[in-house]
Amino acid sequence: MMEITLFAAEVALYISFSLLIGGLLLLLIAETSKPPMVIPNKLIITASMLTIAAAFLPILPVTRTLARVDTWQQAFMNVLFTFSIGKSFLFITLFGVLLLLIWTIKGAAENKYLVSLSLALVIAMIISYTQSSHTTSLAGWQGQMAHTIHFLAVSLWLGILFIVSWLSKGTENWSAFLRWFTPTAIAALLIVTVSGFFTMSIDLHAYGNTNLGTVQAYEDGLASSYGQGLLWKHLFFLAIIMFAVINGILFRRKREDQTFNPFPWTKAESLFALIAFLWTSYMGRVGIPSQGGTPAADASFLYSVFTDKQESGIVNVTFAFGPMSWLLLLLGTLFLLLALVTAVKKSSVSMTATAGAAMIITFYLGVMTGVQ
Repeated sequence: MMEITLFAAEVALYISFSLLIGGLLLLLIAETSKPPMVIPNKLIITASMLTIAAAFLPILPVTRTLARVDTWQQAFMNVLFTFSIGKSFLFITLFGVLLLLIWTIKGAAENKYLVSLSLALVIAMIISYTQSSHTTSLAGWQGQMAHTIHFLAVSLWLGILFIVSWLSKGTENWSAFLRWFTPTAIAALLIVTVSGFFTMSIDLHAYGNTNLGTVQAYEDGLASSYGQGLLWKHLFFLAIIMFAVINGILFRRKREDQTFNPFPWTKAESLFALIAFLWTSYMGRVGIPSQGGTPAADASFLYSVFTDKQESGIVNVTFAFGPMSWLLLLLGTLFLLLALVTAVKKSSVSMTATAGAAMIITFYLGVMTGVQ
């Protein structure tokens, strides 16, 4: 039960940070450069409170473990003031309470100074959060910087997407919105890709390891639950990029069409992003692979399904793509093309989303059937 609670808390934390970054940034954007929308104060307040609560919950299992030899109070204070996860929570709470105090001020949403100060506090909360991440523990300040940049870029891109998709009241100014959001999303995508590659190399123990490249570390990681989650996350990320291309590029001609409703499409993109958050949370809960590799006894169930090797010791992952693997990868590519074509020709969100989901599944099967 605790694992499910912690999983849900981590998802809530990702979503809350995205809503805070996206909502506050949009409050700073001129009304003529975004669709008409109402960002309620309750959203900022609720997201702030959820972030504090989500940062607190991981402290409990650590405290419970230490309480086997100390009193619960001693264990709790120990975790709070000496463990990175406890210090992270304290700073998140400090900045979060300051944020809540700002949003008790009447007219805070209309005050650009208070909104900018709120945005700075949210960034400080994110820096506090990454202080206790796997990446930071493995690579120090370099790992924290990479994780922070990655987290900020994702929160900015998807946070704006979430807010605009679900809180817009009409399509007015849609063309003006895309003029600044499309290059912003492209820049965020590039930052996410570069910083994500760096954080991945750290988490998979390839960073600074002359004997292990990142690609090989990725392959070896597929034997672990973390590596499986990473693969699924990357495939959903591909689907998000697909929708971004549809919404930002392929639908360019429809920007001035007053009858065109872009929000079902952006909502579909946001739902794929939500599932990517679920996989990210899953990765956080199962933990990174061991530095020496994944023991056969700890191999992921999904990995075991696709290989019949009877191994002992450390799992050695190799690839040998046969006809079935290539057929599945080709089929995945065709599903990608189908999604793009149905978006342009049929304007069917459901067909495009279904083709996108089929693309993810067939690409996954194509990769995993190539595992030896």
